[in-house]
Amino acid sequence: MLKCVLAVGLGLTLVGCSARAGDEPVPPPATQTPVASASPSRSPAASETASPSPSTSPSQEPSATASPYHGLVPFPDVKAPEITEVVPLKMTTDAGEMLLEVYPQAAPNSARRFLGLVKAGFYNDTPLFRVEPGFVVQFGINWRKPFQKEQETNFKEDPSLFALERGTLCFAKTNMPDSASTQVFINYADNSGGLRPLNFTVFGRVTKGMEVSEEFRSPGPVRQDLLWQDGGNYLKTLQVQPHKILKLEVVKPPEKK
Repeated sequence: MLKCVLAVGLGLTLVGCSARAGDEPVPPPATQTPVASASPSRSPAASETASPSPSTSPSQEPSATASPYHGLVPFPDVKAPEITEVVPLKMTTDAGEMLLEVYPQAAPNSARRFLGLVKAGFYNDTPLFRVEPGFVVQFGINWRKPFQKEQETNFKEDPSLFALERGTLCFAKTNMPDSASTQVFINYADNSGGLRPLNFTVFGRVTKGMEVSEEFRSPGPVRQDLLWQDGGNYLKTLQVQPHKILKLEVVKPPEKK
């Protein structure tokens, strides 16, 4: 069945259609949003719109603050839980390494789903198939068995409690509730204005290596349905090859001195 996806963020909106292709961010009129489906697009309902300007310079790391939120910024109109549980991860790409943290208390369902996929090896050797400078970089399609079936595994979405600032992680989804499955995006800028109304939810963030993400090249519009069906052969048809996640793994937390 053909499904379409839509999402909104600061300056851009993402929409896509496909035979249940995945998730992607998309922007609304003056914002961008993550959406799940075929090839991503930026626009309030079908195409593209302006992309959001980064809240920090491209070379800056997301700032960590000595707060109970581990560098996340709660929206002022919510009562956000204190974050006491932190799961560190390492993302090794063919452009360099990035360190991430996942916060189960920030978004329990999203964190559980993401960590389950990571531990199963779902994200290993998969393309960073969507790169929108000033908006997001998106990944999370694995066409290999037994991972291909995960595109149909959805979970109950969490409320959006924290700002979608530069470096934060969120699941992409369609315009239907509880439609996220495997696709995740990293915000290049603060996309809260366009994406929070669509309940895109932060569950983690990049703590080191955002400069690596600035090196990711965009392959241009990608057919998510073809990527899900036979990604290895489909990628060979692209004029510009996307960068890849070589390995995404949970690592031991650094020892306290």
